[in-house]
Amino acid sequence: QQDDPGTEVILLVSKPPDPDVARAVIGASRSTPVVAACLGMSAPGGRIGDALLADTLEQGALEVARILHRPVPGTSEDLSEAVEQAAARMTGSRHAVRGFFTGGTLCYEAQVVLTRALGPVYSNIPLRPELGLPAPDGAHVCLDLGEEEYTKGRPHPMIDPAARTEIIRAEAFGDDIAAVLLDVVLGYGSHPDPAGEIAGTCADLVASGTTVIAYVLGARADRQGLDRERRTLQEAGAIVTASAAQAARAAAAVAARRPALATAGRP
Repeated sequence: QQDDPGTEVILLVSKPPDPDVARAVIGASRSTPVVAACLGMSAPGGRIGDALLADTLEQGALEVARILHRPVPGTSEDLSEAVEQAAARMTGSRHAVRGFFTGGTLCYEAQVVLTRALGPVYSNIPLRPELGLPAPDGAHVCLDLGEEEYTKGRPHPMIDPAARTEIIRAEAFGDDIAAVLLDVVLGYGSHPDPAGEIAGTCADLVASGTTVIAYVLGARADRQGLDRERRTLQEAGAIVTASAAQAARAAAAVAARRPALATAGRP
């Protein structure tokens, strides 16, 4: 795309990459500006050569909008009241965050945000090898349920949400859990109503004292209906955010009883 006169900026999105490979790919563009959202990767000054290194997908998208001098979309709806109320409801024993993701890239992004706010996060796709499973009691955990160990002999949870529901029912009702973090991915290949399939479980979690925070990834043209899916989750008692990074920030704020974390580090 560097030789395409119609390409004004390149946004490179990557799960945690090999640093040498990332530098080689980023350096391949000699004239077109690059924003690299390489999750889990850092560099001195936040740059690799002339390319800006973004530590979340959200930041990458916002930086592209700024480079193009386009209006920067709002990604942080006013959640202060909802987050403050959720934090106030937490009992002393509830401090852990549990994330149950159908999108692996969103799972990595959540780990980046939660680690910055709360400390180590354990996962089946950890940012660092020593943070693999099993996790110690009371730890923050984010699971990518689309990984092979969860999909052997059954469809991916984007296609069959029942797989995720079973895991949440088994693992998300502990009295140490403050917030459950979820993604709902729309579009071709996804379930016709993924929010509807998980809404009952969300309502039960909220009734048990856990805060549910969800992000719906999709567009209004998606057949599932972006607004409908968001509304379904809200009616089940979930806090629904405008970006996945914002969902992770809100979960950290509830777990730490620090509502200001819901906006800390926001681009």
